[in-house]
Amino acid sequence: MWLCTKACLLFCLFTVHGICTGPVCPICPELKSRATSTTLHIGWRPPPDDGGADIQSYTVQLDDGHQGSFTDVYTGPELEHIMEGLTPGLTYRCRVCATSRAGHSSWTPPVEMKTQPTPPQAPAGLEVTYGLIMATVANPQAFGGKSNTPSTLTCTVTPLTPGTLYVFRASCINSYGVSPFSEVCTCHTAVGCPAPPSSLEVGNKTANSMHLRWQALSPSSSYDVRVRATSAVGNSEWSSPVEVTTLPSHPSSPSSLSVLSQTSTSLLVGWFAPDANGAAITQYWVEMASPPLTICVPAMETQCLFRDLSPDTTYKLRVQAENAAGKGPFSAYIHGSTLLAPPTPPRLALVSAGSQYLKVTWACKRTGQPLLQYVLQSSTDGTRYQKIYEGMGTTHRLNKLHPVTKYFLRIATLCDGVQSEWGEPTVFSTTPTPPQAPKDLVLSQIRSSQLAVSWQAIEDCTLPVIYVVQVKTPGTDYQQVYEGKETSCVVNMLAAKGVHEACVQCEV
Repeated sequence: MWLCTKACLLFCLFTVHGICTGPVCPICPELKSRATSTTLHIGWRPPPDDGGADIQSYTVQLDDGHQGSFTDVYTGPELEHIMEGLTPGLTYRCRVCATSRAGHSSWTPPVEMKTQPTPPQAPAGLEVTYGLIMATVANPQAFGGKSNTPSTLTCTVTPLTPGTLYVFRASCINSYGVSPFSEVCTCHTAVGCPAPPSSLEVGNKTANSMHLRWQALSPSSSYDVRVRATSAVGNSEWSSPVEVTTLPSHPSSPSSLSVLSQTSTSLLVGWFAPDANGAAITQYWVEMASPPLTICVPAMETQCLFRDLSPDTTYKLRVQAENAAGKGPFSAYIHGSTLLAPPTPPRLALVSAGSQYLKVTWACKRTGQPLLQYVLQSSTDGTRYQKIYEGMGTTHRLNKLHPVTKYFLRIATLCDGVQSEWGEPTVFSTTPTPPQAPKDLVLSQIRSSQLAVSWQAIEDCTLPVIYVVQVKTPGTDYQQVYEGKETSCVVNMLAAKGVHEACVQCEV
């Protein structure tokens, strides 16, 4: 900061305004990293001609993804920006202009950038009526489709068993993946006539009795049995019915075993409860084939979480139910895979610092994993952290900070919703607030070859202040003649005649 004589200040201002023009437009924006379904990370280069004045800011505009009007999405000094909250599968138009104190540049030609399509959303409004299934498919536009109208789809499921409770759920598939399953919907088929018993056998006959045995009976069910005799003359009357109840049996096999969620070190599996066959289910046994591991799950739960697994590994899993009659059959094996582990966090480095800002950067992790993001946190005491950035960029500027203050920053990587461990905190400090320019600069001639220079001391600065004085004599450039803590100095060996100019700068 300089305080100049009035003649010098007027001369400088006239010179600057006389040659400045507005900048030309910046170099067209382009993607700096792979587009995601909801973000576009763009960057651009400064104008090749700034018109003689420094560029103060850039403005980025984006349309609505339907060739509509442009709206401002960023204004600031950076040469990159991450546009978030976009719609999957749409083509957006983007343009940039530069601003200096001399004016605005023209807009760059619009550049088209497309967000990634995504798998469809889960079907909604699933309904089941006597085997006819109806589901509403969510708006295809939400995952990169063309239609704006939801579709109602139906299908018929046959054959079904009478008097049986069925549980249905649905999902959608497109070329980009499979949607989550819808909410389940239940349907109980109407009761029908039972099938005739099979495999009737006669055993243990005596002169007055015989033992009959047949199959196709249900466990823990009551049956009415009656008998009549037949001879060459005809049939007798039926005997009085006798009620017979079968014993309970072990449970049936659990159904719809599937992976509900996964991380790089865990798998959550779930299933539907089977028929208990006359005795309440007491527990489930969930088995992993390799490495061998079995987990006991209480009867009221139908989910099991496997922890401490290896990243990017496929496991074979199955489940069986148990009741008082014993363990039932296992379900079929399913395969579940853990996710890739997120890479280790990069190191933070300081790009620049001011009294109220810090700009940091980190190296991009080239791991081949899609949609790698970074999470940055800040703290003033090294214990209580708050998130200040999450995205795919590799630089971030912290604004509105306090001068001469230490800030603890730490970073983690985020991939497919799985976050790595936090990196070691790095400490960066803001700089002191620059002092204001000295005031009340006075020049007075003492002798023909001496000039006295004095100024008002800086009083609102908490750090030691050093003053630097430069003097310009006729026919020469500015030269430093004093550096120190005093607020006045005497300059010797000046020309006896001519206009003299002086400037004072303060440093901390």
